[in-house]
Amino acid sequence: MYPQFVDEATERQLAIHMDLVLLGKCEEVWVIGNKLSKGMAIELEQAKWWGKHIRYFDDDDEMKEVSHD
Repeated sequence: MYPQFVDEATERQLAIHMDLVLLGKCEEVWVIGNKLSKGMAIELEQAKWWGKHIRYFDDDDEMKEVSHD
């Protein structure tokens, strides 16, 4: 999410921390497509743990599921 600010190879934990801080300020999370990177999976698990509203969209931009977990 912050490739212009941090070196993914050496500062990955810092980048994930910054992602989660930003995610904490969001009311809702949109998951678009079917492929998740490792970082995206971490963000999604944290969003679920926080009880964020999560919307899933397929590759055709059709909403498939809404989670209130």
